[in-house]
Amino acid sequence: MEDFTLAKIAYEAYGAFTGWKTYNGRDMPKWDDLGLPIMRAWQAAAEEVRLVSRKEYIEELERYILK
Repeated sequence: MEDFTLAKIAYEAYGAFTGWKTYNGRDMPKWDDLGLPIMRAWQAAAEEVRLVSRKEYIEELERYILK
C-alpha cells in the first residue's frame, strides 16, 4: 500500500488556502475521491518539495558547521 501522507497534507493545505475550489472555481473533490493517478501526482509533488527542503536544510547545516 502506498503512503500518501505528504500528498494528503499538501492537498488539504491547497484546499484550505483556496476555499476548497479548483483553479477554475469548481469544488475540489475529497481526497478519497481523487483516484489513484491524481493521488500519485500529488505525492510526486509533495515528495519533490520534501527532497528540496531536505537538501536546503543539509546545505544550511553544512554552512553553519563549516563556519
